[in-house]
Amino acid sequence: MTDSRLSVDPPDKSSISFYMSPASEEVIRIDAKGFHYRGQFIDDAGEAHRLLVEFLRKHQPEGLWKHAS
Repeated sequence: MTDSRLSVDPPDKSSISFYMSPASEEVIRIDAKGFHYRGQFIDDAGEAHRLLVEFLRKHQPEGLWKHAS
């Protein structure tokens, strides 16, 4: 498992951000405009889903994402 953390911004920002520690690099941000991956807006829902699942698989303990194969 990679050292990572999840940060949820205050409700007034209406966004969820996923960061990689220790550098606190924002990898994914989901906000009112849509899905952003490493600072790039991803307008294709299928690609956004693939990137989100890939990120979660890399950062969760083994066995928790077997259903998402």
